[in-house]
Amino acid sequence: MAAGDVIIFGPTSVASGSYLDLQPGTDVEISIHNINHEAAIQLYFYDSSTASLVPSIPVADATPLVTMALRGTNSKYYRVKNLSASAQLISADGLVTKDAN
Repeated sequence: MAAGDVIIFGPTSVASGSYLDLQPGTDVEISIHNINHEAAIQLYFYDSSTASLVPSIPVADATPLVTMALRGTNSKYYRVKNLSASAQLISADGLVTKDAN
């Protein structure tokens, strides 16, 4: 991947209570712009050991989260948690801002 390339996660079926990790490869940095989901979710910033809830994101229904600029690396990235009672499809897209080269 090169800087400026589109990065897409999913769509992936995520079980109830599970996460979709928006984690790029080693030495790659990304900017997540959109998150699509079918039901309630929570968004967390994660550093491989500690998760911090992003409370200001309205995610109680299926409203997509759009035009964001969430920066992530391989060791510090965002996770989308499925709060629905059943599995749901979750996806995200953005851009690579720094590649591994």
